[in-house]
Amino acid sequence: MTPAQTVKEFARRNGMKVNSSGGVPMLSKHIGGGKWFIECFNDYPEAVEFIKKQMSDFERGVITTYPWSDM
Repeated sequence: MTPAQTVKEFARRNGMKVNSSGGVPMLSKHIGGGKWFIECFNDYPEAVEFIKKQMSDFERGVITTYPWSDM
C-alpha cells in the first residue's frame, strides 16, 4: 500500500476523515462535546510515521489515551 492508502485505511478503521484538499493530509474526528481531534502533517509519509508510533505503543502495552478516542 502507498502511504496515502495506509493513512486512509487507518482513518476509515478509526472513524476518522482524511482531508488533503489543502495539499497536506489532515486527520480529523469529532469526539463529542464540541471537541475535535485534528492532526495535520507535512506529507503522507509523516502521517504514516505518526500512525506507526501509535500502533507500536499499543503493541508494547504502553497505556495511551489516543487523541481520537471518545472522551
